Amino acid sequence: GGRSRSAVSALAPLLRPLRRQWQQFRSRVVQNLQRPNFNTFLGALGVFSLLLREALALDLLNLRVRLQDLIGGSLPEFQLRLLVVALFAALAAAFGRFDGM
Repeated sequence: GGRSRSAVSALAPLLRPLRRQWQQFRSRVVQNLQRPNFNTFLGALGVFSLLLREALALDLLNLRVRLQDLIGGSLPEFQLRLLVVALFAALAAAFGRFDGM
């Protein structure tokens, strides 16, 4: 009882910056959801690309057959393209400043 409380109180100063960063991150996410901008669009594109890549890898809902016309060639090549799109969209959303557009 007393030991755990003292350990928590000793960690409190260390956790304060993490809590502040978490609150800033959370408020930015809420702000972007309430007033979306181009960065929000790019972030959503990146997340959707990753989700589609994983759904194709697991063949959820028989997506490999249903999306064969979209995939075109080989599945691994298409999954690599999805990964590249996801990474670049996430990087652009994270570091780009597209508010003035």
